Amino acid sequence: MSWGGGGGGARRDTPGRAPPPAPPPGGGGRPRGRDGVSELPASFGQRRLWFLGELDEQARVAYNMPGGVRIRGDLDPGALGRAIGMVADRHEVLRTTFSYRDGELYQVIHPAGSFMLDRVDLRGRPAGEHAGVIGELVRAQAGTPFDLARGPLIRGTLVCTGDRDHTLLLGLHHAVADGWSLAVLLREIPACYEACVSGVPSGLAPLPVQYGDYAAWHRGREQAGGVAGQLEDWRGPPGGKAGDGVAALPVKGAGVGIDHRRSGDADFGNQVVVRAIAIAEITVGHGGGRPEVIRPEQAAGRHPVGVGGKG
Repeated sequence: MSWGGGGGGARRDTPGRAPPPAPPPGGGGRPRGRDGVSELPASFGQRRLWFLGELDEQARVAYNMPGGVRIRGDLDPGALGRAIGMVADRHEVLRTTFSYRDGELYQVIHPAGSFMLDRVDLRGRPAGEHAGVIGELVRAQAGTPFDLARGPLIRGTLVCTGDRDHTLLLGLHHAVADGWSLAVLLREIPACYEACVSGVPSGLAPLPVQYGDYAAWHRGREQAGGVAGQLEDWRGPPGGKAGDGVAALPVKGAGVGIDHRRSGDADFGNQVVVRAIAIAEITVGHGGGRPEVIRPEQAAGRHPVGVGGKG
């Protein structure tokens, strides 16, 4: 499985349409420069995130992906840092920065190297202060922009609150990871950690496809007209229904601004989104006199085999 970046983009699934063919196996034979760096055109999602970051100062931190995992038990911090480095070695996208020139955005894939895991030791502070300090570290991580041109686009901090009690804080930019990718990260880091501690191979299978290969394949399909049918879906009536597809709603008051901030609590954020969608559908259906409301959604775009998180 390859880590995906920048979201999957908005895609409408049409009943009866076969999934697109899988991208070719990639990575190994790609030409590289003398310093081991290779370049590929950025994906559509990565181009979108780069543009938003250049356009809006808030967007530079809106697409940070902070998270934390509590670890209880004996822990070798050095082995944990090496394990995260092993995962970055496996997934080229975690070693990627971006370069814009001549009107095109490129993924710059750097050679494998060591991962710098920052450490914070709180054992000398009262236990009642630990949660507050960790919260401050999470907020700082979420509010510190990544430099997409210089990288790295993954960073980590290990907080020690006891001899056998740690919290691992990880931050990634959405241009190199998404929610699906996090499940891969949480599966592979422990496997690589055990390998570092025991000296036994991790048992993780080689990746059939890297994200850069997938992005290049997707761009090639677009240039060959392979996404024309999907574009027509979006240009036509929603859900293939006849009519203008637009509900006229009575509008009162000023417009609503966009707030790029994200909730720090994923479960709470998901609840808010689901409820907001339900309220919106009821409002559109009732106010627009429509018995049926068709709502397009974004999807992860992982039809091809090898990029769906089962690698």
